Amino acid sequence: MKIAVLGAGAWGTAQAISLAGHHRVALWARDPEQARALVRDRVNRRYLEEAALPPAVHPTSDFSHAVD
Repeated sequence: MKIAVLGAGAWGTAQAISLAGHHRVALWARDPEQARALVRDRVNRRYLEEAALPPAVHPTSDFSHAVD
């Protein structure tokens, strides 16, 4: 199942990481630069830097891509 988490703050990032164990997760960030940093670094340095994003988490700033 694909799940979209809308909001890439600490709470949204934690939810995405938790759900990624069993699902493909789109993590939507409203700020395109933040989304690019999440893709590049595979960690949310702004809000939750101690937790790496698993491969099943796909950050994006494209809302239509997140919810398709």
